[in-house]
Amino acid sequence: MNATTTVEELHRLIDETLRCVSALQSTHGHTTALRRVAVDAQQIRNGIERLEIDLDDLHEHTASRTVPAPPMVQIADDVYDADFWRGVDHEGVGAQSLACVPVVSRRR
Repeated sequence: MNATTTVEELHRLIDETLRCVSALQSTHGHTTALRRVAVDAQQIRNGIERLEIDLDDLHEHTASRTVPAPPMVQIADDVYDADFWRGVDHEGVGAQSLACVPVVSRRR
């Protein structure tokens, strides 16, 4: 379901909610609780309208913005000289240069 259809569905549902609140008010009067529900429903309607504005802005923003694809990096399959890797730590293994350092225990 696209955003426009979803917002239209929200409008339909909030309109139905407002009709139900109005029916309750005609049956039970304009009590404090029903006024609060009516105000809440109206705030939801306002929120949906703000959402529509935000969606329009989002569509304009994404339509005008094109993201260039990152450049492809070619990695040669050549065999590298062993000196190329001298001093480099192995990923996931830890620092190879610290392999000979003794571990000092601090137990007391």
